[in-house]
Amino acid sequence: MLPPPAATGTQTLPQLPPPPVAPGPSPPEKQPPLGPREGNLINPRNRKPSATVKTRMAAGLGVFTGACSPALPLSAPQNVVKFTPPMTVAVCIACGAEKFGAWVPCPVCGFEPTTVVDKAKSLMLSDQSVPPDELHRYSSLIKSSQQVPYEPVSLAYWADVIEEDEYFLVHLDHERGVLPCMRCGSVFKPKLEEIFCPACACETKEALCSCSKCVKIFERDAKYCQECGAMVVPKPDLSPTSIGRELAIAVRRIITTVDVLAKFETLSEMRRVLPSEKRVRTEVELEILGMYVSVLALRQVTPSLRLVEGIVKAMLDLYQKGWLLAGVASSAVGDRADLCLSRFQQYEDAWGVHENKRTFWLAEAATRHCLGIEKNLKAVTEMMLVINYLIQIFRHSLNSAISR
Repeated sequence: MLPPPAATGTQTLPQLPPPPVAPGPSPPEKQPPLGPREGNLINPRNRKPSATVKTRMAAGLGVFTGACSPALPLSAPQNVVKFTPPMTVAVCIACGAEKFGAWVPCPVCGFEPTTVVDKAKSLMLSDQSVPPDELHRYSSLIKSSQQVPYEPVSLAYWADVIEEDEYFLVHLDHERGVLPCMRCGSVFKPKLEEIFCPACACETKEALCSCSKCVKIFERDAKYCQECGAMVVPKPDLSPTSIGRELAIAVRRIITTVDVLAKFETLSEMRRVLPSEKRVRTEVELEILGMYVSVLALRQVTPSLRLVEGIVKAMLDLYQKGWLLAGVASSAVGDRADLCLSRFQQYEDAWGVHENKRTFWLAEAATRHCLGIEKNLKAVTEMMLVINYLIQIFRHSLNSAISR
């Protein structure tokens, strides 16, 4: 829900509940797709499965968990693993039967997840990902031949994790202890279970530094915080890729679980009168706006333009993979990515119109693109509140990740 909007002149805008401490489960009136959750396998916070975890999970011998602080998925060194419990209850994604172990063959229909996507779906349909009552609900959906609403961005996240894990197992030359880089193909010798050569790792998996005093992140060669002067500390769990994935899932969670326009009279009414195809377009545009606003929150925690660019690229990459997994044609995925970049530039131009009225001009552009409304002060004022709310939420997600 949105925070209480401020009054403008003598007009009182609708009072809304305060924002949550962190993006959490959806309100009861809107059922979300199976996706990011707190304290579970879909949202591990600090672990990416190593080959050991992968093997144990495939055998149904164990799973990995992370801490239970409010945050979103974040990669970490792959050699640090915590197992609990020795067995995990899962649901067969083919027939809906209960089984022990996410990747083991189903005792009822015999289905065994072997593809990357099937393994990712199986991880999402386990008691380490969702509460038992929801697991039973998804089991009932499958048994009644209905579709499980897998959240595509979360599915893409886990598909990436599994794909990287399997790449290490398949391509490692055990005799020489080397493997080709997954990104550029250069042969190198991993120290742990790295799949990127040092050069590519600097661009995608580069460990960052942070200032715990003012909650900022810097590139790995930084020594002192540029804002408060305190010494920064290395954060091996933080990288441009991990933060980009985190922002992608944060944006997706908010847009799909919270109707950010519903509590505003003008915005909700103007959306209501739109034809159905334009309302669908509005949802797409709102998600793009959310992605751009997450970049504004990101700029508050890092002064490095290079870091911002790397993080945004990782966010868009995960989104594109999610669209493909959702069944969007490759050509259409390219068109969506182009639309995102185009809107980003338009929002960036609006943000730079007037330094003291940035949110106003951004809201004016957002109202025009999302709803086709121009020169409506009340609609722009309400959209400003939506933007400020989203900045708060994304900034909190970033702060939680940096502070861990």
